Amino acid sequence: MITVDNVFLKYPAAKEDTINGISFSVREGEIFGFLGPSGAGKSTLQKILTGVLRGYRGSVSVLGTEVKHRDNTFYENIGVDFEFPNFYGKCSAIENLNFFSSLYNRKPLPAMELLEKVGLKEDAEKRVSDYSKGMKMRLGFVRALLHNPKLLFLDEPTSGLDPSSARTMKNM
Repeated sequence: MITVDNVFLKYPAAKEDTINGISFSVREGEIFGFLGPSGAGKSTLQKILTGVLRGYRGSVSVLGTEVKHRDNTFYENIGVDFEFPNFYGKCSAIENLNFFSSLYNRKPLPAMELLEKVGLKEDAEKRVSDYSKGMKMRLGFVRALLHNPKLLFLDEPTSGLDPSSARTMKNM
């Protein structure tokens, strides 16, 4: 499912590698997480795994595709929820989800059902710019699940959430 072999990445302004020779693999059905202090490279590695960051050395394969050689079908199979999700603030949550689901060839999961599961159904027509940080985090989680991906990448998905919302997301 995921194979990382001897990966290095150095940001242009950095003196040292941010990612320094990391190797690991994750099999289908496993839940895998990165633990470490702030600045350790956890988010950077997720950005490499999802094809956002290029310029790394080594080999990264996700769902059988070398990330350096990915195409649009790669994104059909992964869901991504980064720590600071971006949305169209002047649009409602449901408008955002309808737009993002239109970017995929897969049939989306029912958006209103997902919003209900994370406690946002009553706010589906509300402009996202009026959402709290926790509401945006839950909406980002829904967006990552919307196209029913084979593999899900979550970067601090419960940051800014109350314990009840964090538990709800974990149970999904």
